[in-house]
Amino acid sequence: MLMLPLIISSSDPNTIKLYLKSHFSKYRLMYHLKPQTSSLTLTEAKDFSKACRLSTPDQIQSLYLIDQAELLTLPAQNALLKTLEELSSNQQVILTTNNHYRLLPTILSRCLLVKLTGEPLKTDPEVLASFLKAISSSPASSISLAAKMSEKDPLIELNHLIYYLRQENQVSPKRPLALILKQALVCLDDLHHNINTKLALEHFLFSCKHLNQKPS
Repeated sequence: MLMLPLIISSSDPNTIKLYLKSHFSKYRLMYHLKPQTSSLTLTEAKDFSKACRLSTPDQIQSLYLIDQAELLTLPAQNALLKTLEELSSNQQVILTTNNHYRLLPTILSRCLLVKLTGEPLKTDPEVLASFLKAISSSPASSISLAAKMSEKDPLIELNHLIYYLRQENQVSPKRPLALILKQALVCLDDLHHNINTKLALEHFLFSCKHLNQKPS
């Protein structure tokens, strides 16, 4: 499963830390770029890209992290573009920032933007249970769940679901589950691009229903 590069944006560093711990604690941190001065330079970006090009065993989920990405100089950001497009399926690149508007549009277009509030992510096990029930039942169940998610905060609801799908996939990896997780990330990207919320969620749930019916 191809892992989309992520931009995690929040004004609260602790919220970002909690999100990373919740979602990526089982990943192996291969490279961590942190600002030592008031900017992240072209040389530092090139070193980061070089680290991403080093191969790792397929079974290892590798994490490459850039803190305070808003401090990347323009040449440094441009140097990362090719790297963001050429990641292996087991590589996850994450840029954290308190101001994603300082990142180039070409960076933003290559990444999935996750905007967090100042409150830690609250989780509810019923999220996964409702989802699994919906994709195992009639199409009406999927339509009903899409409507419920739309009435709440769909981005938060989908982020909760992605969290549980990741946890479930780490405990018991299965191809349909991995494909469903990929569809969830695509749907999250659609929502961030202001695609019709209810239609995007319905399409996601119907796709998951189809994947769930395929033999593993």
